Amino acid sequence: SGDIPVFLVGDPKQAIYAFRGADIYAYLNARKATDYRYNLATNWRSEPDLIAATNALFERREQPFVLEEIDYVPVAAADKERPVLTLPASLQGAALTINWLPTEKKPRSASKAVSYSLRHCAETITDILIAANQNLAMIGEKPVSGGDIAVLVRSNAEGSKLQAELRERGVNSIRTDQASVWNSQEADSILRLLLAMAEPQRFDVVRAALASPLFGLTSSDLVALSQSGGEAGSNEGSDGEWDSWLQSLREWRLLWKEHGLARCWQELCSGRGVTSRLLAQAGGARKLTNANHIIELLAAEAQQQQFDSATLLQWMQQQMSDASNGGAESALLRLDSDENLVKIVTIHKSKGLEYPLVFCPTLFTNVKDPLAKTSNDWVCWHDDDGGAKLGFASSVGDAVLDSWRKEQLAEDMRLLYVALTRAVYRCTLYWGEVNSTAENNALAWLLHGSDEAIGDSTSLEALAAEQSGALSIVELSDTETETEAEGNDNATAENAPSLTTLLPSDESHAGLSVRVAERHIRQSWRMTSFTGISNALERFGPSLPPASGYVS
Repeated sequence: SGDIPVFLVGDPKQAIYAFRGADIYAYLNARKATDYRYNLATNWRSEPDLIAATNALFERREQPFVLEEIDYVPVAAADKERPVLTLPASLQGAALTINWLPTEKKPRSASKAVSYSLRHCAETITDILIAANQNLAMIGEKPVSGGDIAVLVRSNAEGSKLQAELRERGVNSIRTDQASVWNSQEADSILRLLLAMAEPQRFDVVRAALASPLFGLTSSDLVALSQSGGEAGSNEGSDGEWDSWLQSLREWRLLWKEHGLARCWQELCSGRGVTSRLLAQAGGARKLTNANHIIELLAAEAQQQQFDSATLLQWMQQQMSDASNGGAESALLRLDSDENLVKIVTIHKSKGLEYPLVFCPTLFTNVKDPLAKTSNDWVCWHDDDGGAKLGFASSVGDAVLDSWRKEQLAEDMRLLYVALTRAVYRCTLYWGEVNSTAENNALAWLLHGSDEAIGDSTSLEALAAEQSGALSIVELSDTETETEAEGNDNATAENAPSLTTLLPSDESHAGLSVRVAERHIRQSWRMTSFTGISNALERFGPSLPPASGYVS
């Protein structure tokens, strides 16, 4: 009916999910049919200087979002009180800071640029947290914590590298990418363990389990075990350490069969020190969280589906194989207690969120161009009416490829807008001349347009001078990260933020003990296969002579 209004609410500047099938052109076509359009003119998130600097950057381009249908409308800061950010003089900077990578004789490679920016970013975050420990970095009356800082990255791989840099400096962080727990190292370790429990007669499987981070035996340890008598073919009465491990595997397998995998895991963790061993490793809290999560998923599936051990192992291997394709929500990595941890977030995941301090260290990298691999890749583009088209790069022609690249730049530009508008107080970017940065990189388009050389900061410095301190260009030098590049992990260790100790207190277990079974229980059953029986016969020969009356 014509008298019933329809409201379309959306922000085309933040349409960043084309890779999931979201179509910005569908929204733009629907908007054309409307009689009235309204814009929100007030930003309630960011402080005034940051909003002013963002406005200045986007107003430099006549069409900052590439597409004519999407404009940038300057916004004003909300008139509200908020706590004030204070930092020591050495860390003071503009609300929007562009850290300019050191200039070299020739543009540095993308890998070198990423390594440099991630090191510098990690070092800056460490300095802020050290200052916060001394009440020199404050938000209002509260010291800045790791939870006030977010680093936005393009990919999970970049996030992993940054997490390693922070860990080297004693700074805990959490990656909020929703990767599957089946893709973790802990899944591989638990699979090795369960396979060894299922087939302890296979020495190669047992060795693989013992070498996993759950037990941490080295190659030297394994050689020593093989010389203790067990692997050489000793009988069950041998006192060798190898036989001790085999006996443990059999006991855990019995617990698994009679009481379930959760009970088995509990005994395994306490009896062989798995919990304390995982926590003592780098990123130990995450490793233990993953391991417990995997055991919980396996135990739940076994109970619901009434799986035996062999079927459960097949199911687990299938989950690990399918992990790269997403998987069930229940298998997404669980976050550790992240209140005070630095957050490492992909730009896509950051949409709709806000953080007091934001770092964007790798915006100079490009979205991968499938045309750089082979002309047989397909491309999707839109015609003048917004209709979606699909074709092979080798046959669509140069005009279509130009349209496709334009759409890719527009999408990347919207992703950049999301990254630049997450911060409340301060947003720090990294930029410079990198040899793989194409002219259609979103930040290159925003900072330099099509008529200025990438790496030329002249016009940006002039713009910063007009912003009364809201925007700044900071020239970095190689000496700032030289110590870290050489692998000196002690540069800030003395003053690094203290990490929460997660190891259980020994005092809490004082006076507790468990009964120990002293008699030996022989196992008369085992799970095996025809191949396993054949291999055992070939290796050890038949253990008993053929019985009379059997048909061979």
